Amino acid sequence: MGLLEKASARRNLPKSGLRSRAEEYKDNSSPADNKSSESGKDPGKKKNLADTAAGLTELCDKVDSLAPSLEGIVELFEDVKRLFSIKKGAFLTKNRDERFFLPRAQTGLDVTSRNRLRFPADAFSSPRKGMWLSFDDYSFLEPFLSSREYELLEDLRMLAIRVDDEPAGMILLFGEEPDELDYISLAEDQIEALQLSLGNYLRRNKLLRLSSPGTGSSGSVSEIKDFLSRMESRKKELTAIRFSLNRLLIHLAALSTDVDLFRARRDSLRIIETLFEGSSRIVPLKDDEYLLLLGTRQRPNPKLLQHQVRLALQNFFSDNEAGIDFHLAPPPAAFDSLEELIAQYPPEKQP
Repeated sequence: MGLLEKASARRNLPKSGLRSRAEEYKDNSSPADNKSSESGKDPGKKKNLADTAAGLTELCDKVDSLAPSLEGIVELFEDVKRLFSIKKGAFLTKNRDERFFLPRAQTGLDVTSRNRLRFPADAFSSPRKGMWLSFDDYSFLEPFLSSREYELLEDLRMLAIRVDDEPAGMILLFGEEPDELDYISLAEDQIEALQLSLGNYLRRNKLLRLSSPGTGSSGSVSEIKDFLSRMESRKKELTAIRFSLNRLLIHLAALSTDVDLFRARRDSLRIIETLFEGSSRIVPLKDDEYLLLLGTRQRPNPKLLQHQVRLALQNFFSDNEAGIDFHLAPPPAAFDSLEELIAQYPPEKQP
């Protein structure tokens, strides 16, 4: 049993919170109406249910046309956010090596929580069909949120997404008031259809084919020196290439404020790392600039390398403008620390 199942307790969701959220689906509601305790008798409830059901059906139809990329996931999360009027939430997917569920899109969470939110793959093992899971105990989330966000947490719901009957992703919703998220129990039949559509979408999304990154770069002096010694002993040509992720990250940030740039940065580095696996190391410089150390039999053509990286990135980030620029740099001279290595490559002046 995964840690999420240990914490979850499925219950009959009370109706008292429904009226308080009905204004999210109606044009003509007053503050006084929101305080009514007779939500179960409210004739507007059927309209809310119908609106939500129609929105879910429309979303299911749209999922099939979304690009199998990060942009598609972000657009999908924005639609879910609007439909359920989400203030805080996240869309997480599991990576190819099945070590972690990583957030691809988030909203409303602070920076610390955005960076911490990554669940181990065994977080849950038997997600249920067609329902949002509710939780009576949120303590399992404490390591994955900032202390502030954890203290504010009063309600939590999760929609598990499966691919070939195995957990592949999840949508998490966070509430700051008890039972704040009761309203999402609307249109549960359509929720199951959405769950199936999301599973089919994740099956074809290429982000799931990425292995879980560590830091996305080579972080220790000994590791970099070992790599350089190994390339020298194998009589390989060492090429140093500077590149920046600024253009790609600006493109992604322009899509939506919900894009998790922290993960997108690591995913980008992992794509490059995988492309030259075993024969490269990536050293972080400054201002989202990096040094790619590449060991090859012959000196590579930087334009060809840039083209290869561009094609690889477009498998995961679908926009044609998503890319990076490569520039040849001198191989590093002797160094005893990362600071000494980085100092050899001061920031380039912008025109």
